[in-house]
Amino acid sequence: MDEQEILNLNPELIILDEFHRCGAEKWGHGVNVLLDSFPNAKVLGTSATPIRYLDDERDMSDELFDGDVAVDLDLPQAIINGILPMPLYISGLYTLKEEFGKAIERVNKSSNIKEEKVALKKQLREMKNNLNKSHGVPQILKKHLKDSNGKYIVFCKNREHLNEMQILVPQWFRKAKLGKDIHTYTVYSGYTDTDTEFENFKNDNSNSLRLLFSIDMLNEGVHVDGITGVILLRPTISPIIHNQQIGRAIDAARKEQPIIFDLVNNFDELGGANFK
Repeated sequence: MDEQEILNLNPELIILDEFHRCGAEKWGHGVNVLLDSFPNAKVLGTSATPIRYLDDERDMSDELFDGDVAVDLDLPQAIINGILPMPLYISGLYTLKEEFGKAIERVNKSSNIKEEKVALKKQLREMKNNLNKSHGVPQILKKHLKDSNGKYIVFCKNREHLNEMQILVPQWFRKAKLGKDIHTYTVYSGYTDTDTEFENFKNDNSNSLRLLFSIDMLNEGVHVDGITGVILLRPTISPIIHNQQIGRAIDAARKEQPIIFDLVNNFDELGGANFK
């Protein structure tokens, strides 16, 4: 909008949904133009995650509302207070080869003497062999899931990763003898069929296993009825992204326990201390 179009709005109330995003450079500039144009308008903001952890931990409730917060209730507190259901949170790691490579690289770059490096690498290989013999993802799914149906959102890192996971994840369920009939859907920014795929997923009330693969969408502000759980395959260092993603399965109105399969160990990296 140009300046005159903005002035023609003449709002009495401005609502900033997901107001933590107002700290972003371009988004924030647009919001500030609106707020500066109507200094007498009332402003209401909503956000489950007001702190921008990767932006010097800016608290947008302070910047936008001078700390005037009606309710400050984070996700763990809402669960403890019984407002939201406690999820069944399964934390694991499917990226063993990648993690092993990182560990070997750290040993190579360490200041240890040659003999110590050899011993450390031997220990790492023994640990890897033991992990390879332990339960894999299909066994984990079989242990925690009772039904062969359900609706799951699968969060992926990028297009290449999503394409790989669209093949691998259904194989996990089949090996676990879950989901003989599997419906898969895909949403990501720039994909021309995203809206159609998302609507089809939402409206799929069949007795099938339904998997929605997503990249950087559905992280926030989107509610889908009947979600059984989420599968986290995207590592993140952002508590906001982590909480928003698991929040897709946590609904105040649901009676069944939501299930979170965290297969990239985001729990220990981010949310573990809060939830414990």
